[in-house]
Formats: sequence, C-alpha cells, structure tokens
Amino acid sequence: NEQPGSAGILIFFRWYLLKNLIENNLINNYDRFIITRSDFIYQLPHPKLEYMDEKYIWFPNEEYYGGFTDRHVVLNKNNIIPYLNIFNNMCLRSNEYYIKMKTFSEWNLERLILFNLKQNNVFNLIKEFPYIMFSVRNKNGSTRWEKGKYSNELGYYIKYEREYIKSSNYKNLFDNSGLTIDEFYKNYIK
Repeated sequence: NEQPGSAGILIFFRWYLLKNLIENNLINNYDRFIITRSDFIYQLPHPKLEYMDEKYIWFPNEEYYGGFTDRHVVLNKNNIIPYLNIFNNMCLRSNEYYIKMKTFSEWNLERLILFNLKQNNVFNLIKEFPYIMFSVRNKNGSTRWEKGKYSNELGYYIKYEREYIKSSNYKNLFDNSGLTIDEFYKNYIK
C-alpha cells in the first residue's frame, strides 16, 4: 500500500541528522534546535524562542494529518533524540513497533511522529504555536508531492493551499490586532 511522497526520505534525513549530532557531539553545544523546511515563506516573524518554554516540543498548529506536522518543530537538547530517533526505534524495537503498528493501515509520517513521541514518553511535552508559514516552489522547481497553485501576485507556486490560508489568517489577525508582534505571540502561544 505505497504512499506517494517523501516520508521514507524524511525518516532517513531525521536519522542522518541525529547520527551527525551525536557523532560530532553537538547536542550539548546548543540549548535549542529548529528543524524546518527550506521552502517556507513566513508571513510573520518566527516567534522568539523565549516565548516558547524550552522544556516543550513546539509544533505549528496545523497540517496534522492524524499526528503532528513533519514540516517544522522547535526542540531542546533533552527532547531532540526522542523526536529524531524514529528509524532507530523502528530497527532496535522492531518487534514491539510491529506489534503496536500492525493493526493500523493508514500510516503517514505525521502519525509516525506522534506514535514515536508516545513510545518515547514525551507526548506530554507537546505544545503549539501559530502556523505562520507556507511552502512554495518556483516556476521551474520540482516537487515530490503537491504541485501547488501558481500565484501571479506572489510570483511562485503555493504548494499547500490550506497552509497558505492558515498562515494568512494569522497574518490578518495580527495586522488587525493593534498589538506588537511580541504581544501577539504572548497571546497566541499556548
């Protein structure tokens, strides 16, 4: 039951990032990590990390698909391994994962992220912040999943309409709020 897209590649990239963080002893050199897409346009500045309690795992509040988005996450040095170790757990805990996963057939990366966080006992650390970004590609850019819709106004393809609408709603909410960006995030980061 093959699913189109790049979930397998993204699981590998998470393993490869974790491998390099560990091999180069980088985890303890940083307090916070942001793992994100390179094709995002931000409609508002990214929230300051000081507004995001560092003990939590922070996801934008959209693009769930039955779990948590694979497109962006803010982590600390204590929870980066439980977030990134999906492939490790699938190999090292293969029997356990197989038994727990075999009765469900609708797996995607978002559901796998949620499942893995639960298996690593960090599900209780999940918090959310406003989804203020959207994915794009240029006219000649390739994509593995959603081709997107070309915007003459913006000059590029908006890959996911729902993501664009959600981020636009937050931009409009901010623009009409009369608040500074810091006040806005203090009100909307939960």
